[in-house]
Amino acid sequence: MSSMVSRIILASLLLAPTTCMAAEQLGWQTSGSKLSDPTGGNAQLALQRWRVLTGSDNYSFEDYAGFLVTYPGWPDDTRMQRNAEQAININSFSPSRVIAFFEQFDPITNVGAAKYAVALQSSGQSDKAKVWAKKAWRGGTLTDEDEAALISRFSSALSIDDHDSRMDALLWARATRAAARHIGFTSPGRRAVFDARLAQLTASPDANRKASAVGAIARDDAGYLADRARYLRNKGQSFAARQLLATRPVLRVKPAVPETWFEANLINAKAAANDRQWSTAYNIASKVDDAYSQPTNIAEQNSRVRDKYSDLTWLAGNAALFGQRQPAKAVAMFDRYARSYNSPNIQSKGYYWAGRAAAKAGDAEQANAYFEKAAAFPAYFYGQLAHERLGRALPSFSRKPAVEITDEDRR
Repeated sequence: MSSMVSRIILASLLLAPTTCMAAEQLGWQTSGSKLSDPTGGNAQLALQRWRVLTGSDNYSFEDYAGFLVTYPGWPDDTRMQRNAEQAININSFSPSRVIAFFEQFDPITNVGAAKYAVALQSSGQSDKAKVWAKKAWRGGTLTDEDEAALISRFSSALSIDDHDSRMDALLWARATRAAARHIGFTSPGRRAVFDARLAQLTASPDANRKASAVGAIARDDAGYLADRARYLRNKGQSFAARQLLATRPVLRVKPAVPETWFEANLINAKAAANDRQWSTAYNIASKVDDAYSQPTNIAEQNSRVRDKYSDLTWLAGNAALFGQRQPAKAVAMFDRYARSYNSPNIQSKGYYWAGRAAAKAGDAEQANAYFEKAAAFPAYFYGQLAHERLGRALPSFSRKPAVEITDEDRR
């Protein structure tokens, strides 16, 4: 193929996303047509098209979906899928194409779940459609069009619990306009707390009055605590915000978004530590185990959760060990820190300091057990310090053979 022909083909492919919008509208009418990418499997052309598609969020569903179906697993595939889901017009689409796409890639956004639900219903798969409609509804934020489509098609399938979960998710997302519109759907038992949370988020003139009205029943609600603490800090009442989080009971209502909950605690715990309020800092930062309803391996959660959790446990350990001078309390916090990441650096550091805290508390057996755990990583700084604490020499590390350069190589 001549270079001129190659350039013409390449140019047409690069321009394809901008022209596909019109073709897509016709394509919706051809429900049996198959999603595919115009590069036809040509790797060189695919790379150029990938650069185009990842350079903008404004191409059509068929542009993104066709590429993802043809080249699954390429870099930035999550972003492209998110764009594909956003680009589907819920009031005008081909159910068969949308279903074909989501059968290969489960929806990753609420709007994607909503459109999948509508497509399934349109194809007669009512039971499966209801499952995805509930997921989309409970997930929180939707466009006005997607919200209206779900209400008009699935209102009878949505329970009070679904409406409460949606309200909770909207408030965690600080989607106050949608939350204000939705509050009438919530259960009488939770509506007052939801209303108080909405008042905190919008800094309503009656925010304090509404908080006082539910204070006795909302002290174990993570959403209320996070929203109220944020309101108090924004109003210059930092001490009150810290006390709210430091003195709370075990959570009954768990956070819908754990990383946001951890962040709310971290902001206030750090502020307390900066003011040398060590007991307050510890009491906020150490309460990390009740964020989930089931035992959860933090190391397997997303990086935002891991980062906030590890920061909290590290802060709590230091507050107890160096601020409160209560090393026994620090041991458990450093242990949690060590287990928050599947990382030799974090693990060796956490176990080493758990050992130091245990030694300071007078428990030599526990200290040595932690030093042994840290010493399992001898190539890392804290693993080497643990070897020193155990009175051991560092193991010999195998050296890579030296590279020999021959006279022939030098030519």
